Amino acid sequence: MQINITSKKTNRSLTVDYDFGADLDEAIQIHGEQVVFDHYVADGKVVAQAVVRGALNNPETSLEAAAEKFKGWKLGVAAPRAAGATVSKVMKRIADGDASALDEVPEDQLDAVQQRVAAALAKRRGKPGKK
Repeated sequence: MQINITSKKTNRSLTVDYDFGADLDEAIQIHGEQVVFDHYVADGKVVAQAVVRGALNNPETSLEAAAEKFKGWKLGVAAPRAAGATVSKVMKRIADGDASALDEVPEDQLDAVQQRVAAALAKRRGKPGKK
C-alpha cells in the first residue's frame, strides 16, 4: 500500500510503500495479533474522541447530551452530525448569498446561528464580536 506523507513545515512530500497485509488474517500473520489489536484500539479511541468532540464543540450541547450521544455510538457506524455542523453549513450558505438557508435552521439552533452571524458581522466591521 502506498502512503503519502507531506511536511507542512518544509512543503516536501514523499510516497512510500508498506505491506499492511491484504486482510485481517494477513495483517495478523505479518505483524502479530497484539500489534493489530493495539492499533485497532488506538484508532478506535481517536474516532470515539471525534464523535464526542463534535458535540463538545457546540456550546449549546450540554455535557450530558454529549455523553448520551456517545452511548449510542458503535465503531464503524457513522454518527449523526453535531448541531454545530448544521450551523456551519448554514453559515456557508449565507456567506454564498443564500439567505433561504435560515429557513432550514432547526428551532433549537437558531441562537447559535444568530451568535455566529453577529460575530461575523462584527468582524467584518472591525469590531470585537463574540464568537
